[in-house]
Amino acid sequence: MKTNTTLSLLVAGVLLSASSLVLARAGMSEYDTDANSTVTAEEVLAGKTADFNAANTNTNDDLTLAEFAGLENIIQTRRVNAAFTKVNTDTSNDITLAEFTATATGTAATYLTNVFNLADKDANAVLSVAEFTELQSKGSNSGMWEFARLDTDANKLVSLAEFTVVATATAHAGMGGAKGGKGGKR
Repeated sequence: MKTNTTLSLLVAGVLLSASSLVLARAGMSEYDTDANSTVTAEEVLAGKTADFNAANTNTNDDLTLAEFAGLENIIQTRRVNAAFTKVNTDTSNDITLAEFTATATGTAATYLTNVFNLADKDANAVLSVAEFTELQSKGSNSGMWEFARLDTDANKLVSLAEFTVVATATAHAGMGGAKGGKGGKR
């Protein structure tokens, strides 16, 4: 079970790399105000201070829980917008499937294609800023990423066979794939 969980996390990390790497890079570069690819302590302090002040709506130098939630929203919105800009290489108002899957190959490209199709709520073959924001803002907790992984035939439905293939793989891994077990296929 531990081996399967570790493998699943590794695969999920690789598959999410296309959009999450862009999101992470956007997070680091957001404080690079002089665009020299180096973020100094002064730049981080200035950026965080600006974010704090923007969220501190009652201007009392402390954040309430509601203001802190607003701060998280400010940062997330900025990061998602930066990620959208990086993925949107043709600088249109939408992200195409080719842009969304540009850095992925093989299984990762198939998986990201499935995610793209699920995120494309209006089925117009592009992701709008709103659709991309919804996909990114919830991240892997949205359920969409897991659904896309399970929906191996990409028909926007998860069958019992697709859903239980994970359980079958877990059971087989436990019978011989784990450390100290009796190896080999059965």
